[in-house]
Amino acid sequence: MDPYRRNELPETVRRYKAYTDQFEQWLIKTAIQREVEVAEIINTKAQKNKGKKGYRLAIGQQKQLVEAIASTNTPLNDTSGLLDLSDAIRSRKEVAEYHRFQNSEDDGHAYFNLNLEGFMTSLSRLVVPKMFRSEEPKEKSPVTYLLRFGGPDTVAEEQNERLKKMREEEDEDVEVEDDSQPRPVPVPPKKKNPDEQPMTEAETLLQTEHTLICFLYNYNRLRLVVRDTWDAYHNGEITAVTAGLVTDLVQSHLHQDVNAITEELELRPGELPILLHTLQKKLNTPHDHPAQAADGIVEVHHVRYLFAYEGTYLFLRYHRKDAPPGPLDAEGKPHKHWASNWIHFYDLIRKSELKLPKWDHFTEEILMHPSPSRSYLPLGLQIILDVIDITNPDSRKLLFDLREHGLEVSNCIRLHIEFEDRMWANDNKPDYFTSEEVKFSNTYLATATHLLEWVQELIKSKTGPDGEQIMTAGVFVTLHATLAGMSMWHFNVSYQGAAIVKTQWFVNALAHLYNAARQIGGLDLEWPDLEFLIKTQGEKRIFQGDRPTSPDDFFSRFLLSSTAVSSRAFASDYRHGNTKSQHMPNMSSSAQKNHGFIPDLPLEMKIREFYTTNSTDENRWIRRHAVFNYLHTKREESTPVADSKEVLTRLEDLRKAFKSFTTKISPPKPKKRKGKKSKPKVNKPDFWSQDETHADLLTTMRTELAANEVHNNFDYLSFYRRAFTLVMAIREKVLLGDRLRSLHATHVDEEKEPSNFTLICELFREMRIGEKTRAEKEDEEKGLGTQLSTKVVPVGQLGAVTDMIRDLIGREGGEELKRAQLRRDRDWEGLKAAYAAEEEKEAAVGGDVVLAAE
Repeated sequence: MDPYRRNELPETVRRYKAYTDQFEQWLIKTAIQREVEVAEIINTKAQKNKGKKGYRLAIGQQKQLVEAIASTNTPLNDTSGLLDLSDAIRSRKEVAEYHRFQNSEDDGHAYFNLNLEGFMTSLSRLVVPKMFRSEEPKEKSPVTYLLRFGGPDTVAEEQNERLKKMREEEDEDVEVEDDSQPRPVPVPPKKKNPDEQPMTEAETLLQTEHTLICFLYNYNRLRLVVRDTWDAYHNGEITAVTAGLVTDLVQSHLHQDVNAITEELELRPGELPILLHTLQKKLNTPHDHPAQAADGIVEVHHVRYLFAYEGTYLFLRYHRKDAPPGPLDAEGKPHKHWASNWIHFYDLIRKSELKLPKWDHFTEEILMHPSPSRSYLPLGLQIILDVIDITNPDSRKLLFDLREHGLEVSNCIRLHIEFEDRMWANDNKPDYFTSEEVKFSNTYLATATHLLEWVQELIKSKTGPDGEQIMTAGVFVTLHATLAGMSMWHFNVSYQGAAIVKTQWFVNALAHLYNAARQIGGLDLEWPDLEFLIKTQGEKRIFQGDRPTSPDDFFSRFLLSSTAVSSRAFASDYRHGNTKSQHMPNMSSSAQKNHGFIPDLPLEMKIREFYTTNSTDENRWIRRHAVFNYLHTKREESTPVADSKEVLTRLEDLRKAFKSFTTKISPPKPKKRKGKKSKPKVNKPDFWSQDETHADLLTTMRTELAANEVHNNFDYLSFYRRAFTLVMAIREKVLLGDRLRSLHATHVDEEKEPSNFTLICELFREMRIGEKTRAEKEDEEKGLGTQLSTKVVPVGQLGAVTDMIRDLIGREGGEELKRAQLRRDRDWEGLKAAYAAEEEKEAAVGGDVVLAAE
């Protein structure tokens, strides 16, 4: 299947149907406003069939409405419907042109396009010319992203709202035609080569089977990616969060592939599994030709595996409530699939008896769109069964990790809220270097409550009337490892997103202070935790370029990175336009985007944008494409990791298996005739040259997510608490010295205490070196004068700051990085030991270090 058909065509078809629907609604509305009698009848029928996707206005009905509207000769006030009509025509022409190049055109698209263009001609006469004048482009307002952290009520309401929108079994999505209206003469097809003979029925069937086999190859290639991903989880190379995100994106991409082949073969919902089952039975029959048998034989059970037989069987048994009973076991009872209890647990979720923190793609489709997604769900279910097979030895560990991860996030929230409460009680509110007052209890209490309720659901156990164990949420989520990984990712994002946003300016100022101590203060130790954050967030974001080494640059770089001040204010030839104004010029809004920390790393940001869009959003497929586009760019910029020998062997076996399938269904080669070359009309696909771009990109996704796992487990708030202790000590012992206090008093009311941000600014301002003398300039030209100038006034203060930073680094400079590694490794016992050791240390020194410093 070509990339356009797989990636672009389904979305184009969906868009032109949406545009057509919007035009029909506008048409009815406009006709009712003009008191067209037939409009009321059509509107009544439309309201009666509201909610059924299969309802469409017939072409004849549309024509009646258009003619009635045009006969009024009254200019149109609302022309939005014409824009939708124009978009529908453009999209339909694109689809028709594609089919024309593929020699698969029919009369349908030409029929609809001809009528829609006629409607456009008739209605355009009612448009006043001034309406087509182009308006001046308006400047787009800046987009503000808000992080929403829902508690138990909001999450429950969201799930209930989504479950209310569950549709009943939908009619087939087809265009309704009016047979009473004469059809126009179809557009004549393009001229074909007279020597070219049309394909026979057998050749058409063979081409369809080759298309199905190519689709199945791509599907099984994705299954290999999923298997390799969860094997990496089993070996401890990645976490369940990374594996869950990769698998869920595989499911979303698979759904797109299913839609593409359904559109290509013009299948009804649920017809694809039937065709695959028919093809599978054909492949299981004995070979008719010895030459084909010699090409390679694939075992029957392996054929069933490659055709997703188990997933198809289980889903049909679940979806068809009136399905006949399955085969009997040795005791004469109907055979029950081992995963039937698991899939029937979705009925409890549908009844809102369980509130999931996050839905994966398969869960969303089976709950929201079980009928339209009948072609995708069996194949998606097979991937889940594959994951269950791989993670079965780790099921207890996965449940334990899921529970401990929830408790750990809840514990991180509790520790910081208690810290804030103590500080507020002592009238020493934490300073986050933000303009507004921040209190995390307002943000996190609801999230922590939801987290604890989710953990309680995971540890519940239920017994039936006969004493047997009943499927619980813990067992369900553990078997559905993708959902487990998505749940942990959801709580991770909820906690870390707000933590980074609220602490970024404090950590930014600390990084500049630390850099000054490293450059000219004599600090000879690296701060592992802070160096990790600088490297992860990027030096160019924090320092607005490379790390400044000259005292002349400390003040300007700090203001540039921490405020909206433009770099023009620090130019040597800059002059204030208004001498009375003390305000510096601001940078542009586009430049401000490169300031401050990013709440997510680039790949994680693309993923979060994809998942924060509603499933019914027309642009959601664009967000998914943005993820793959980023991965494509990343793969080109870096050297891809070579696949292991085991992975290459699996891929080679897969290609050989599908080659044997095409050999089995293809007729034997005809004997060559002298003087005549026979070229087959249907060529066998070459599986060694198939497009495997998405499989490679998903592997790149797994590699980058694995590299970011330590950062995604880094506790910014815990690091803030350690650094805040240091900053408060620096404030009292260094920054509030007599000289800096007097400098501040000349600008601000002497009775008002200067903020920490202001004191750091004054420190950097005083570090600037004055104009050099002639002797100093001559020494610099000779290569001398590289030592620190004696004109740097606060050398003593910076030395004191260096000593305090050195002391903190020696005691706990790498503690947060160590704990992040423990969380990534799921070493919960080691993490608890680290917490206990710190509590003992605090108890030994007499309580909280921050309060003691006061």
